[in-house]
Amino acid sequence: MDSDTDSPEEQYMALSSVIASLSEEKQQAEARLKKLSDLGGSVYRVNHSKATSLEGELATPATRYHKLTSGWLGGRFKRPKKWWNRREIRKLDRDIEERTHALDSERYSVEYAQRGIQRISQELGISPDVSKGGVKSLEHETIGQIRTLDDRIQSAKVKKMGLSAQVYNLSEAHTVFGDRLYGPQHFYDVFGYDINPQDMPKLPTRTVMEKTRDLGAVLALRVYDTPLDRGKQRKSEWVMFLPRLHPDTVDRDYFEQTKVIRDYLQQEGLISDEELTGSSDERLSELRALAATEPERATGLMSQLAINQNHRHSPSDIIYFNRLLEDLGEDNFEATNADPNEYGGPYLPTHFVTVGKFKRTPGRGEDSGMRVDSSVDRWSPPYKQGVRIILGKFR
Repeated sequence: MDSDTDSPEEQYMALSSVIASLSEEKQQAEARLKKLSDLGGSVYRVNHSKATSLEGELATPATRYHKLTSGWLGGRFKRPKKWWNRREIRKLDRDIEERTHALDSERYSVEYAQRGIQRISQELGISPDVSKGGVKSLEHETIGQIRTLDDRIQSAKVKKMGLSAQVYNLSEAHTVFGDRLYGPQHFYDVFGYDINPQDMPKLPTRTVMEKTRDLGAVLALRVYDTPLDRGKQRKSEWVMFLPRLHPDTVDRDYFEQTKVIRDYLQQEGLISDEELTGSSDERLSELRALAATEPERATGLMSQLAINQNHRHSPSDIIYFNRLLEDLGEDNFEATNADPNEYGGPYLPTHFVTVGKFKRTPGRGEDSGMRVDSSVDRWSPPYKQGVRIILGKFR
């Protein structure tokens, strides 16, 4: 890469290749470190075998047992030499059995570790006679390589981020949103490929960006040809939304949340006439009443209201933005704009599709937890449910 002669676009793409190559090297180094850790554990296991001490512990009861018994039927069976030793012999019998089992397990464990040493040392190209200290030295060396690669990757990303404003004409958006702008470089970091500058959506006006920034929104690029979107063909767009659940939507049912979204957008001058009319108090009351008798129809109509389609995320949007933004605060569920009838139907009249985000929940991924449900009746804090309100979309 010749920074003096290459265009910003060529430099940007060259840096992508550099990052990809360095990331592959880092993955290989991390895999080597994992093997070295396993090798170190196996070496320690062999060097600290308890087999010798267990053999010594077994010898004492075995000697006593043979002293108190004699063989019969060709030595196939043992019987007490004196009848009053039977109780002690039974106790010795159990003791010998337990100690023999412990010794066999220890020997098997050591043999397994020895096989591991042979296999891993061959894979890494080092001597199988390597000491624990030698493994530690190799681990420290590999950790240093990973840190160096991390520094080089980060340096390339910083340079690439600086170029992205020129390549994608994002200088004004950078000025307005700063670190709350999640654009092409963030997308590359998550999904591993660059966006063609010609496919970039148009940015909102500076006035709109400043207004939504002052409301605490982020500006994030939404690309629809990712594995999350199941082949949907849609143009990319910029989405401005609140990065946290709006507090007035938390643990409210879907009807109440819709009213909160409407009032908030109306107060900020961000609602259309269609959205306002379709979410009037009268219309929401009609749909709530309909839900008591025809829940499938009511929930379908409710989720398809313009205000919900335009200002709530879809299930795939939530997963996408959870990955793009990385840290979205505490674990929670978010109520989506999806029709519950497409996800198995509502279980109760107020149940809609929600998607959960979890940091540390056994059995769940970082963006797992999709369900047709309403969290007002369960999953109380820390699993809150609400809406990260979308303030606008621009293509």
